[in-house]
Amino acid sequence: MRILLGEVYLTYKNLLDVGVGMDTIKTGIKRKSKIWQAMKDPTDGRVKLIRFSTLKEDVKNDVRADLCGGLEPDEWLAMLEEQAKQDIQLGNRAALIDKVADMCTEGYRQYLHLYRGAEPRQQRVLGRAAGIIEITAAWYKSNNISWKSYEPVKQVADWVTQHKDEYFYLKYLPMNPTRLIEKVRERGVDGKELNEVITLPRSENDNRSTKKKEMWWQAAAIKLSVSGKNMTQSAITRKLRELADVVGQEAPSETTVRNLLRETNFLTADKRMDINNKALQRYRTSMPRLESMYPGECWEMDGTRVQLAPHRTVDGLKFLYVVVCRDVYSGAYLGWHFSTSESGHSYRMALKMAVNLTGRVPYELKHDRFPGHNTQEIEHLFKGLNEMGVKLTVTSKATGKPNVERAFLTLQQVFESEHLAYWGQGIKSSMATAHPTEAYRYQVSRELKNSGWDFDAAWMAECGVIAAYNHTPLSKYSRKHAKVDVSPWQMYQNAEDEAKGRKLEVFEIADLFWPKREEGIRNRCIKMVLKGKTYRYDLIDTTHYHILAEYQAPNVKLTVRYEPFDLSKIMLFDSEGNFLAEVVEQESINLYGADAEWNKAADWKAKNKAIDVRRKEDLDTYLSFLPEEAAAMLPTKLNKKVSEDAQTAYLLNNDEWNLGKVQEKKKVKVSTIDDFDADAFAQSQY
Repeated sequence: MRILLGEVYLTYKNLLDVGVGMDTIKTGIKRKSKIWQAMKDPTDGRVKLIRFSTLKEDVKNDVRADLCGGLEPDEWLAMLEEQAKQDIQLGNRAALIDKVADMCTEGYRQYLHLYRGAEPRQQRVLGRAAGIIEITAAWYKSNNISWKSYEPVKQVADWVTQHKDEYFYLKYLPMNPTRLIEKVRERGVDGKELNEVITLPRSENDNRSTKKKEMWWQAAAIKLSVSGKNMTQSAITRKLRELADVVGQEAPSETTVRNLLRETNFLTADKRMDINNKALQRYRTSMPRLESMYPGECWEMDGTRVQLAPHRTVDGLKFLYVVVCRDVYSGAYLGWHFSTSESGHSYRMALKMAVNLTGRVPYELKHDRFPGHNTQEIEHLFKGLNEMGVKLTVTSKATGKPNVERAFLTLQQVFESEHLAYWGQGIKSSMATAHPTEAYRYQVSRELKNSGWDFDAAWMAECGVIAAYNHTPLSKYSRKHAKVDVSPWQMYQNAEDEAKGRKLEVFEIADLFWPKREEGIRNRCIKMVLKGKTYRYDLIDTTHYHILAEYQAPNVKLTVRYEPFDLSKIMLFDSEGNFLAEVVEQESINLYGADAEWNKAADWKAKNKAIDVRRKEDLDTYLSFLPEEAAAMLPTKLNKKVSEDAQTAYLLNNDEWNLGKVQEKKKVKVSTIDDFDADAFAQSQY
């Protein structure tokens, strides 16, 4: 199918394709029918062409539908011609873009020698720009494209704009087609050298190097940047201009000042930003360290405001405050205490819960200098922990106890956010999902108020949140631990046999955490009055005998430690803090009616009698060492048996009952003159 002399002609093949028979075509031509008008192909005389306009209408319709896509043949041929031209242009464009891409990746190296005086990065950018200009100018010449045509430079500019980040942003190559074609013409038409067409801006300007040698403005700029005012670079530049007028010097440009401040960012980082500034962290170093390998190696304690709705108190609306004790190895919360503010009592109670739960103290305990750290009860607690070998680390840095700090965010985002009363993250959070809307808060506040939202409801809700954290597998919410299908509490229990730290006895826990008071022993018991109720603790067990013997005396006090929430037993300590005994509460015994507790009464009497018997035995043991004469002289001070035994022994040892001694005493001794001492006799007369 083609157009000749303004008419559309079809080949035999075209007619055969639409279903016309060969015999029909040849017969029509042979008979010289008006319908089948034919002519020889000017390019090939052996081929005959059939005129389209004289064919029957049904044949024309078949040609339009099957060969021309529903269009007229002349329109169809014009469209094919235009498409062919576009294909040629696309091919040319692809060839040009391929050359530009090759130049930006590797080909630019042949032009680096033109810019040896520039910095390495500038040299690469200049080489790429020069290479692109060279390729584009050569493309115009080789394809005989008019220098007025913008099509090639537009193609180059579009491609470079799309890929500028990949090739260090060709900032020395103009992206505007008008400016770009000027550069191409300078190279292709005027014949300028590439290093004259593509030059380094301000290459002759030595203002920066000159000002860099002057230290007065550099010192002033750094001083202003570390002043703590957090001044902008423009504000620092204005101050330097004022200072330059005072000292009679030329002020540096704003670009020069900006470059200096950027170069000294490392030196001034600590002074320019607060310690908690996120931007400051990039300048700080971080020591690589292993994670904790065993439970009890380290516990971290910290407090935070609970991000649940505030509850109403006597003093107005208050937020719940929680102090937690967290095991670093497992991440489990071992102890916690709720209040409306941070205090030493909260830390003490949270640690008490952790020790009661685990029965041990850790190898190391990390905490900050919380309010009340210097009270008497906290100093006693830390002194006791230190004596037990616990390493106490006091740190106020966020990096000092990072695990518990990071866990608070997980607690808020994953678990507290599921609660109706969730109030959002802290006021410093800049996340888009940090806080619910005001309308939602207002609606929730009304619902909570109607449901009786108070301190008890708040702490019970948060207690459920902590329990959910402790017993939820890490894989449920952590991408980092997606394959860890155990909860923090399970991790602690699974490795509890390998836990570090020291195992404590009950009396050691009591000495650390239980309240104390001074009480004396009277009637073999200790009585305490707490909240208007009297509690009695009898010391009638045989193991208490040494306590009665040594401490049951007037004005002698023992240290009694008790658990306020469980007064079924107390712990006794002497004045030096040595543990004496654990004593259980003695309930009153009913001796009346059908429910009389005679068995308990008998047991109580038997224990008391055992104390009496032992006391008598010890007394007799002491008296057995008493001399016989002294015992005989104290008949009213001793019991009858001891007195009679002493008198019998004395009488049996007396000389009157020894006949040999009596006969010897009755003999008369006769003196002779030889036995007389005259000097002694004379002296005795005076």
